[in-house]
Amino acid sequence: MNSDVPHPREEPFAAPPRGAENTGRPWTLVAYNHRVNECWQAFIECEPTSAARWYSYLLMQAMTRYPHRVFPLRGSEYAGAWECEISRGDRLYYIPDENTHKVVVYYVGPHPKRAPKPP
Repeated sequence: MNSDVPHPREEPFAAPPRGAENTGRPWTLVAYNHRVNECWQAFIECEPTSAARWYSYLLMQAMTRYPHRVFPLRGSEYAGAWECEISRGDRLYYIPDENTHKVVVYYVGPHPKRAPKPP
């Protein structure tokens, strides 16, 4: 995925209504497409505290490992992709780009049996 050219379906990632602090150099968070953003907004409605916590985490620390919760995926088919356990049963998959300081979230939802491949 060439991060210099925005994907035609990308859109700003929906921010939770409150609780996401912005200090330091933040990452730009975008949803890969409208469906991903709708799934994230549904998560915000169900789990607002957790959504605010993980939004803040991605905003400021997208490439920081959090043991058993946030980590890069293994294998060439997942090159550059990370997984975030946003609740006991829900996951968020994303691709951070250090050069542009942008995070593209490409999946939000129930923990799949197999990690979704990045776009």
